[in-house]
Amino acid sequence: MRSVPPNPGGSLPPDQILGRDSLIDGYWSRLEHQSLALFSPRRVGKTSILRRMEHRAPVGWHVRHRDLEGLDSAHSFAQRLYEDASALLPGGARALARARALLERLTGSVELKNVTVTLADQNWRRLIESLFEDLDEEMGKRGERLVFLWDEFTLFIGDLTLRGSERDAMVLLDTLRAARQQHLNVRMVLTGSIGFHLVMRQLDAKGYRNRPINDVRVERVPMFEAEDARPVVAALLRGIDVEPEAEVVETIIRQSEGHPFVIQHLVESLQATRKPTADDVASSLTRLLAPPSVLDLGHYATRLSKYYAEREAPALAVLDLLAREPEGVDVDDLFVQVPHERELLRTTIQDLRDDDYVVRRGRSLRFSLDFVRRHWCEDRML
Repeated sequence: MRSVPPNPGGSLPPDQILGRDSLIDGYWSRLEHQSLALFSPRRVGKTSILRRMEHRAPVGWHVRHRDLEGLDSAHSFAQRLYEDASALLPGGARALARARALLERLTGSVELKNVTVTLADQNWRRLIESLFEDLDEEMGKRGERLVFLWDEFTLFIGDLTLRGSERDAMVLLDTLRAARQQHLNVRMVLTGSIGFHLVMRQLDAKGYRNRPINDVRVERVPMFEAEDARPVVAALLRGIDVEPEAEVVETIIRQSEGHPFVIQHLVESLQATRKPTADDVASSLTRLLAPPSVLDLGHYATRLSKYYAEREAPALAVLDLLAREPEGVDVDDLFVQVPHERELLRTTIQDLRDDDYVVRRGRSLRFSLDFVRRHWCEDRML
């Protein structure tokens, strides 16, 4: 009988992040053996999951959670890692003293409480290697383990490449992979709202041939299953003083397709309705999808121009075609109707599948989420 007010897009306290505990328990079980990469489109709840993971950390685990979006260099990443090490290690620890000594050698000075790291060339790599060695040693002494939860990791690496710092991106990826292999008391959870395959394509074009996360368990963060969504929707409806009647609950789940952000918005939109019906839910979604949509769906189009390069034009052509066909399009028909070279079109479709734009069912291809398809039609005026 939980009651939780809707807060779409807001930062939820850990005790208000509902319906994900079994998923999170599975992630913690996998961390016993290896690091994780969690990928999904924006607004599916990756950050909330990380926050809830931190709240539900098993005994013997230390957790450091960082949002990497907005970091502009490998140097700034090294700074954040140093700050976290400073918080984890006692001030007099040999490990921290070693890191401080290295910083002093590289920069000439260091402040422990308000760190500013300015490292020339790739000296930041030496700092990162030293910190992981020290943290692993310290965790081993305590009989404990450490996990770094790094939100928007792929966006950070992708932006480094787009800024012309692709060499730093390559070295950082290789350094982190080596740290995972050498220091078994330290784990990483890497999340991203862009697929790692897009980052790798950018780096491959610059001559990078390594596979820096082939030691990491890759997971897609799913939408809510109906069973998990029901108590979440019910709690949100109670949060707006609406009795969660079964028909309304099921309609919200069906209309939202289990998308956490859409569920939040749908419930909030019913706040002024004294006794909402299933028709009210459907009407609310229609209003929410009208441009400019508060559902923040514009990124589905804008990130194509940022990350798809020569695949942008065929991607738009495929999505425009699928947007007009709610039931999907036969793959053979799609190759006939979209006027692009076949191999380019094939790889573009694979990218769209990897990025959760589209899904294939037998011989048919369609949008993964129908409300995204509906918004695409509105936004592109199809």
